[in-house]
Amino acid sequence: MAHAEGTSDLARSVSLYRNFAATSLAMVGLFYMFSGLVCIGAMRRARRRQEMERLAMIRDLQVPRLFLLSRPPASPPHPCQCQ
Repeated sequence: MAHAEGTSDLARSVSLYRNFAATSLAMVGLFYMFSGLVCIGAMRRARRRQEMERLAMIRDLQVPRLFLLSRPPASPPHPCQCQ
């Protein structure tokens, strides 16, 4: 950045500090945006993994329909066959 010959040291220092502050603010903003995207990705993966585990547990607990259809229905014992 070009300065006129008549500018004081204070004006140059203030300009330098302003540029540094603006650059720092922009860098911090970019860092927070990047961190947010990474965090959102991690949360999405964790939710997806949790959902897949839940579906696998449900699938493991379900009784196959063929097994239910191939078994004869259970009938209650006849009252005369008590022991």
